[in-house]
Amino acid sequence: MNHRSRGLLIIVARHEPLVYAHLSQVFADNEHVEVVLDRRLGGRRSPEGQAGSAHDRRQHDVSTSLDRLGWAIVRRSASTSRGQAA
Repeated sequence: MNHRSRGLLIIVARHEPLVYAHLSQVFADNEHVEVVLDRRLGGRRSPEGQAGSAHDRRQHDVSTSLDRLGWAIVRRSASTSRGQAA
Protein backbone atom coordinates (compact mmCIF):
# COMPACT_ATOMS: atom_id res chain seq x y z
CA MET A 1 0.00 0.00 0.00
CA ASN A 2 1.22 3.49 -0.80
CA HIS A 3 2.32 5.95 1.85
CA ARG A 4 -0.58 8.26 2.57
CA SER A 5 0.59 11.65 3.78
CA ARG A 6 -2.92 12.79 4.66
CA GLY A 7 -6.18 11.07 5.30
CA LEU A 8 -7.69 8.68 7.80
CA LEU A 9 -6.44 5.57 9.49
CA ILE A 10 -9.17 3.23 10.72
CA ILE A 11 -7.89 0.88 13.39
CA VAL A 12 -10.02 -2.19 14.10
CA ALA A 13 -9.76 -4.28 17.26
CA ARG A 14 -8.34 -7.79 16.79
CA HIS A 15 -11.55 -9.33 18.11
CA GLU A 16 -13.56 -7.74 15.27
CA PRO A 17 -12.38 -9.58 12.12
CA LEU A 18 -15.73 -9.17 10.35
CA VAL A 19 -15.67 -5.40 10.91
CA TYR A 20 -12.10 -5.31 9.57
CA ALA A 21 -13.10 -7.31 6.48
CA HIS A 22 -16.12 -5.12 5.81
CA LEU A 23 -14.30 -1.80 6.26
CA SER A 24 -11.35 -3.01 4.17
CA GLN A 25 -13.75 -3.80 1.34
CA VAL A 26 -15.70 -0.54 1.67
CA PHE A 27 -12.55 1.63 1.61
CA ALA A 28 -10.45 -0.46 -0.79
CA ASP A 29 -10.61 2.15 -3.56
CA ASN A 30 -10.28 5.20 -1.32
CA GLU A 31 -6.71 6.49 -1.41
CA HIS A 32 -7.31 8.67 1.66
CA VAL A 33 -8.35 5.85 4.02
CA GLU A 34 -6.31 2.91 5.31
CA VAL A 35 -7.89 0.15 7.43
CA VAL A 36 -5.59 -1.82 9.75
CA LEU A 37 -5.94 -4.32 12.58
CA ASP A 38 -4.75 -3.20 16.01
CA ARG A 39 -1.25 -4.67 16.33
CA ARG A 40 -0.72 -3.88 19.99
CA LEU A 41 -0.48 -6.80 22.38
CA GLY A 42 -2.49 -6.52 25.57
CA GLY A 43 -4.48 -3.48 26.61
CA ARG A 44 -3.38 0.03 27.37
CA ARG A 45 0.36 0.50 27.53
CA SER A 46 0.41 2.79 30.54
CA PRO A 47 -1.99 3.17 33.45
CA GLU A 48 -4.32 6.18 33.57
CA GLY A 49 -3.27 9.07 35.73
CA GLN A 50 0.41 8.93 34.82
CA ALA A 51 1.92 12.13 33.54
CA GLY A 52 2.44 11.82 29.81
CA SER A 53 2.79 13.56 26.52
CA ALA A 54 0.09 14.41 24.00
CA HIS A 55 1.04 11.19 22.21
CA ASP A 56 0.07 9.20 25.32
CA ARG A 57 -3.32 10.92 25.46
CA ARG A 58 -4.00 10.16 21.78
CA GLN A 59 -3.07 6.55 22.36
CA HIS A 60 -5.49 6.42 25.30
CA ASP A 61 -8.28 7.83 23.14
CA VAL A 62 -7.66 5.09 20.56
CA SER A 63 -7.62 2.42 23.28
CA THR A 64 -10.92 3.65 24.67
CA SER A 65 -12.57 3.60 21.24
CA LEU A 66 -11.19 0.15 20.48
CA ASP A 67 -12.46 -1.16 23.82
CA ARG A 68 -15.93 0.39 23.52
CA LEU A 69 -16.60 0.35 19.78
CA GLY A 70 -14.18 -2.19 18.34
CA TRP A 71 -12.66 0.45 16.05
CA ALA A 72 -11.10 3.92 16.08
CA ILE A 73 -10.46 6.59 13.47
CA VAL A 74 -7.25 8.63 13.46
CA ARG A 75 -6.60 11.63 11.22
CA ARG A 76 -3.15 11.62 9.68
CA SER A 77 -1.19 14.83 9.37
CA ALA A 78 1.15 15.87 6.57
CA SER A 79 4.18 15.00 8.71
CA THR A 80 2.92 11.54 9.68
CA SER A 81 5.14 8.75 8.44
CA ARG A 82 3.97 5.24 7.58
CA GLY A 83 3.29 3.23 10.71
CA GLN A 84 2.68 6.28 12.91
CA ALA A 85 -0.71 7.91 13.40
CA ALA A 86 -1.21 11.52 14.41
